[in-house]
Amino acid sequence: MSYLNVPIPSYVGPKQVVISAGSLGVISALPATRVAVICSERQSSNERLQKIMSKSKRVEFQCFIASWSGEPLLEELKETLQEIGSFKPDYIVAIGGGSIIDGAKIVWALYEHPHFPEDRLPIYASLPPLRARARFCAVPTTCGTGSEASSSAVYSDKKSGKKIPVVTREFLPDLAILDPQLLATLPVDWMAITALDALSHVLEGYVSKLSNPIAEGLVTQAALDIVTSLNCLALEGASEARCETLLRGSYFAGLIQNMMLVGPAHALAHQFGDVSVPHGLAVGLLMPPVIEKNATDFQIKQKYNDLALHIGLKDVDDLCRYIRSVPKMLGVPQSFSAWDIDLSLDLSRIAKMSLEDNLARYFPISLDESDMKEILGSVL
Repeated sequence: MSYLNVPIPSYVGPKQVVISAGSLGVISALPATRVAVICSERQSSNERLQKIMSKSKRVEFQCFIASWSGEPLLEELKETLQEIGSFKPDYIVAIGGGSIIDGAKIVWALYEHPHFPEDRLPIYASLPPLRARARFCAVPTTCGTGSEASSSAVYSDKKSGKKIPVVTREFLPDLAILDPQLLATLPVDWMAITALDALSHVLEGYVSKLSNPIAEGLVTQAALDIVTSLNCLALEGASEARCETLLRGSYFAGLIQNMMLVGPAHALAHQFGDVSVPHGLAVGLLMPPVIEKNATDFQIKQKYNDLALHIGLKDVDDLCRYIRSVPKMLGVPQSFSAWDIDLSLDLSRIAKMSLEDNLARYFPISLDESDMKEILGSVL
């Protein structure tokens, strides 16, 4: 897969996307001879997956349980990387949430380029071309990170505790499979947390300085899919049809994030690599105060008002009220401190680091350290 790096708005995404109940079965038709499936221990025992792999006569499948849990550290990836290297797959399938897919992307990159210096991974587009040894398929089992539509993979830095993005368009999958049946066992509160992450991709990308008319065309549908699904989750739980709608909205949100980037809520959340607040919860709680700051600009306020009307809300204030109501509506903690962790945080340090994040250059309005401290302090 080859993309032009051009400094003008363009559309980039996975080469092929399939969405329907049971579409996991597509992996049996991959153009490959050896397929490495990287997933969690829970997913490895999925009966459907086991049946697909065991019945294949044309393709040799091997399942590898990810050697990391949560946001991966680079050293945690090495066990799986060694196993993959021994198997020598020509297709890698990552099945899981964002941390599984992100970790598998980095494993794939280091499998392709085993001598690539790890200290160069954070440098934008520094990775050489991939696919000389294997292609890549992403199968999300949550509905928030959008990693199946993203040019990035995130790992945690052990020393600083920060989340470090590795960015290259080579990471866009050859195939993304959106199978709502894989969300069936996800608890409703975790589905809500990941959906808040997806909604934050839409709402922060929508007002980013990095304008993209194609991505903007996805905003209303993505927001409507996610908000409608959250409302239905609260009333009736997770049906297969609702999971499919949520996966679609999350995928669109991932494209929006990938083409327009996100903002202050993510820049702050990126500083919590060593704190066990789920990323989706962090950005979900940070969104309302971020939106309120952004809406001090009249034109941005009007954009939020327009979007709110399209998704059945009155205005930007109603949008913020709605987002604040979601955690309570779906049994999710309503503050960082309610997550039962020690939050003896240096707010000044976190605020300063968030302004040094690469995302800061695309914030829709200028924010200083006191603004970031105020945003963060409102959700602790």
